[in-house]
Amino acid sequence: MKNNKLKNNLELLKEIYSNDALYFRMPKVASETITSVVKDSCVVIPHSFKPSITRLLIKSSRAKFKFSFVRHPYDRFYSAYKWATREIKEDFYQQDIKQQNAINKYNSIESFSVDLEQFTKHHSKTFPAHFYPQSRFIYNNKTILLDFVGKYEELEFDFEIISRKIKCSEMVKFGVNRKNTNKCQEKIDLRNTLSKKTRAALDIFYHDDFKNFNYECY
Repeated sequence: MKNNKLKNNLELLKEIYSNDALYFRMPKVASETITSVVKDSCVVIPHSFKPSITRLLIKSSRAKFKFSFVRHPYDRFYSAYKWATREIKEDFYQQDIKQQNAINKYNSIESFSVDLEQFTKHHSKTFPAHFYPQSRFIYNNKTILLDFVGKYEELEFDFEIISRKIKCSEMVKFGVNRKNTNKCQEKIDLRNTLSKKTRAALDIFYHDDFKNFNYECY
């Protein structure tokens, strides 16, 4: 398994140096849907690396066009939490199982949100990629490392811009996959779902995301 991982990483490095376009799979931002469309048009950096390694890979790339997508911090956090605490039946999700065991020690989504800073620091072995602030992956200090950052909320519109840049004829459409069903489902009102204390904790932990990507707290 280690040999396969090393081989895959070497192949990724080759692609990073040879491709003209690069896409970073931001965790919990429709990355599976997007990857299925762009994988033949650019190199895809997975979210299996820590933010510091991801930043290094992006900076090392010779791609002329680098892009990713971001999502409102409340929505992304809630989606990540629901995914992390789902019923896991597949044995190959060993990291997810370890992370779920760690999260289950908290008695509620509120208590977990309040402790996000400590959780992401002290549970690196479970690799909480879905909970890291998005800015940590694609900002180096205060400098954006990408040429274009689309928004989940405007996915199909923003992807049209990207498709012209990477010469991708297929368009992104929300649909059913193993992580998301259809975006046409009734939207959850997070004002009623996330408590005021939870939202206040997220405002602090994801401060840079709100600022860098122009999202509003509520």
